[in-house]
Amino acid sequence: MPRAFNKSELQNIRATLLRTGRAAAQQGRLRKSSIAELSRAAGISKGAFYRFFPSKEALYVSVLQEVETEIRVGLTAAAAEGLAPLLHKMFTTAADYPTIGALADPDELAWLMRGVSPEVVEANRANDNAYFVGLLSDLQERGEVRHDIEPEAFCALAPAALVLALGQDLIGPNRLQVVLNLLVEGLYQSLRPQPSPSPPAEPHP
Repeated sequence: MPRAFNKSELQNIRATLLRTGRAAAQQGRLRKSSIAELSRAAGISKGAFYRFFPSKEALYVSVLQEVETEIRVGLTAAAAEGLAPLLHKMFTTAADYPTIGALADPDELAWLMRGVSPEVVEANRANDNAYFVGLLSDLQERGEVRHDIEPEAFCALAPAALVLALGQDLIGPNRLQVVLNLLVEGLYQSLRPQPSPSPPAEPHP
């Protein structure tokens, strides 16, 4: 009969599995790591792993959710400073989180998607949209973003930024920052309210 864990042990083991999974993902070897290896690092048996996660894919989804929470803290703080800081943070933050770099590998992404139900994917997408719509509404209320901007388009900026960051090998690391600066400036000019045209001057009598 497997040993029962107390509440503190359950929390510590889950945290260790997340930390180990995150480290493996950063090194591009989560798919190659066995459940036995991950379990051994947490001091539990292979069978006990399934008390915490139904699969390695589920572990990585939880790692990504943990990373997403950290990213949102940074985005929310940047948005409080204004549209320009938010756009800059949005398009540069992926470089700070090598964990999500695995998503750039088609094989890794296909492996992950095979182990994630459509319901989980849709729930995560809905949660992301709700978060970015909230940011957009706040910026619009403060007069930083035009009111005619479609929420769907604004929500798509984050995954677009991620795709761009993950494709830096194609762009070239030496050119990526230049491209990011151009995109951020262009988006800023496009999203912010335009000043009303000045009325024509009255003709002198």
